[in-house]
Amino acid sequence: MQGNIPETICNVPNLKVLDLSNNSLTGTIPKCLIAMNGTLSILDLGRNKLSGTIDFLPGLGSLRTLPVNCNSLQGKLPKFL
Repeated sequence: MQGNIPETICNVPNLKVLDLSNNSLTGTIPKCLIAMNGTLSILDLGRNKLSGTIDFLPGLGSLRTLPVNCNSLQGKLPKFL
């Protein structure tokens, strides 16, 4: 997969695990993905070409795993991760 993460991914109901690792994804993490409440517990974005900040991630209360290695992201991960 190449290009940006499509915002339509946020329309998937009851999404618990989203593994987008090992692609050539570019751009930023969609705000709608960060705003998903309740179900998303694993979000793997590692080994892509994503950029931007991850400072707004505390809104993901159910998130427990967030690999973001090998990207150009900046900011601090919440302590609960």
